[in-house]
Amino acid sequence: MSFLTENTIVPELSASELDAFHSGDQRIFEVIFRKYHQVIYRYAFALLRCEAESEDVAQTSFIRLYQFRKSIKDASGIYPYLFVITKRLVANVFKTRVESIRIEELDHNDGRLAISSTQQAVHEKELEEILLYYMNKLPKRQREVYRLNKLMGYSYQEISTATGSSKNTVKNQLISASKKIREQIKKSYFLFF
Repeated sequence: MSFLTENTIVPELSASELDAFHSGDQRIFEVIFRKYHQVIYRYAFALLRCEAESEDVAQTSFIRLYQFRKSIKDASGIYPYLFVITKRLVANVFKTRVESIRIEELDHNDGRLAISSTQQAVHEKELEEILLYYMNKLPKRQREVYRLNKLMGYSYQEISTATGSSKNTVKNQLISASKKIREQIKKSYFLFF
């Protein structure tokens, strides 16, 4: 299930709005909160399946965004920053859940496998969300070609037939789209790790 669609992609803040955000302007923070709260909450809920824990995670994510707002260098970094914080908070909730189980009731091997699969699921979901976020920022034609090839497994020829573009055009659009997404993901991870 995807939580980020074209409808959730929002215009970036202007330079003056970003400066106001850095300065602690509550109005700008409220705008950011309204734009991203539901996406962040739905992501947490999809993994945690608990309304209260998901709302706590979402609220804490925005509190941390506000606390560390000056570390966001440009507006395109707001969502990835929120997403990484949320992913870490969800992982912490899972860790707390596992730790709350009495050790004598836990079969040591089963416990290790459950933690590992949960961490893997969180990691895979994070990568999917980041990929979809940046994919939705591509120009329409590149986004379509990228989706058909990378997500649906269509060949260059099949995409060429479906879109009416030449096979070389499809290949060039896919190369360009892949490069853009790769660069954005590198920037996002550089900001947070």
